[in-house]
Amino acid sequence: MTSCTVVRHLDDASFDAVMRIYEDSIKAPARKTEATLKYAFSDPDYILVLSRDGGILTGFAGLILLDREERLWLFDYMAVAPNARSRGIGSALFGTAMKAIEQRSPRPVCLLEVDVPVPGQPTYRDDIARMRFYARLDCVRIDGLQYLFPLRVPGASPPPPMCLLVHGMDRTNSVAKERLRLWLARVYTKVYYMRNDDPRIQAMVQPLTEPVDLVPIDAS
Repeated sequence: MTSCTVVRHLDDASFDAVMRIYEDSIKAPARKTEATLKYAFSDPDYILVLSRDGGILTGFAGLILLDREERLWLFDYMAVAPNARSRGIGSALFGTAMKAIEQRSPRPVCLLEVDVPVPGQPTYRDDIARMRFYARLDCVRIDGLQYLFPLRVPGASPPPPMCLLVHGMDRTNSVAKERLRLWLARVYTKVYYMRNDDPRIQAMVQPLTEPVDLVPIDAS
């Protein structure tokens, strides 16, 4: 029986188990260092959810509060152990995580960084499955945004094409460009320790229409 719980502190054994799942699930260009993850997990604005089955760690999810006034969060990571996939653990982690942030931010808005499925790539099927998963959870896509992943890992290949999904905007179908710029700046500064005037932020926002449409995920 899988159980999902919010944790405030990870002992060494649990952190090591999280790292094993993290390294199995997160592509190298998007991986943070162990020290960076430990620092993030210790942030009081970070919520960590673990799933266990019979005492064995099967997955984790991490979310960070980006802006209190905006009630804006980033779904930083969600990963399930390879031998525990296709058992509903991802949905359970997502549901537990959303309930946790709703206790701190009524009607939260949550961003998700997701790889764009590219036909012919080895990860295409997994990327399509991930998009379908988030579509079932009522996430939407920021139309036209070519998301520039902030992190650059020395020695790793460039990040794949990415998009930004949104959960919690069910009462509207668009977002103002200036508000989107604020969202991107919060991700860059709070999560990746970049400058809030990083030129990539303007490069992402400038080509978009005003307002920016929020559209259903096409994962056909």
